[in-house]
Amino acid sequence: RRVKPGREADFQAWAHGVVAAAHQFPGHQGASVLNDPGSREYHILFTFADRKSMRAWLASMPIT
Repeated sequence: RRVKPGREADFQAWAHGVVAAAHQFPGHQGASVLNDPGSREYHILFTFADRKSMRAWLASMPIT
């Protein structure tokens, strides 16, 4: 994701909520929010036990 200048805190709050939701999802094994200091680019990585669990997670999220 590319975050607009000044919206970093909003994005980080949103990402924290998504990661917290993922921790409750069946098959979830971990999540990370990655960002290089000074960059507007963020990456959210999720790990699931299997492809079926990952697909269920992706299907549960609205497209934004």
